[in-house]
Amino acid sequence: MDRSRLRIRGKPRWLAVIAAMALTVITQAARADTLQFEVDGFTVTSVLSGNNTILTLTKDSNTNAGLFTVNGSAVASTNTSPLSNVSSYTGTITINRLLNTVSGSFSVSDLLGNTYSVASLSGDYQFVAGTQPQVSIHANTAGGQFFNPTLPGNTPPGLNTPVFEGVDVSFFNNHELLSGNLFQFDLNARVFYSNTDRPTGVGTHITSDANVNARIQIAAVPLPAAAWGGLSLFGLIGGLKFRRLRSARDL
Repeated sequence: MDRSRLRIRGKPRWLAVIAAMALTVITQAARADTLQFEVDGFTVTSVLSGNNTILTLTKDSNTNAGLFTVNGSAVASTNTSPLSNVSSYTGTITINRLLNTVSGSFSVSDLLGNTYSVASLSGDYQFVAGTQPQVSIHANTAGGQFFNPTLPGNTPPGLNTPVFEGVDVSFFNNHELLSGNLFQFDLNARVFYSNTDRPTGVGTHITSDANVNARIQIAAVPLPAAAWGGLSLFGLIGGLKFRRLRSARDL
């Protein structure tokens, strides 16, 4: 009897178990938890430079952050500010109207100084015609971080839970750097276009637009260490198969 054929065909049941475990780990690691909120009532000013529109985001007296959800479900906030609960909202977004590209960064802080910042963003925009023509911006964000999430007075005594705008963000704080999206960011088209390249129906250029709204989505992928473990298991299985085949050939 050919012993080498017996060794190649032999597949111990525990290998199948390890493969199933590794597949489960990697599948779980691919799942992303999302935090989403809105920043409403901020001001956008623009400077036109050739084919670029450079937007500056600033807080005004009406700027408010709210409508927090985690994985699509509303979450309660302990923030009781009567109107504006944002201490600062800053950012610069550069849009190339020729290439239809968006780049930049931004940060938003609550009244306790807790800040969510984005190191970079990239995306595109779409012109929306109508009685009041708008430009809708969508961008992917990267390098997201929460800063100073445990300032004194931010949490009940004895607790050390990272909080932003009265919402527990500890899970996301533990999975930085964060990716995400900036979307439903709609501007008056007159702020966006110059007088020479404005589409039909868009009036003359103006330098600012007030009461602008935008949605911010933050994504965190859990179990990063487990994902590496899963990959290691697959490497182990591959190595075992290689050694078994090699051993069979050597006989």
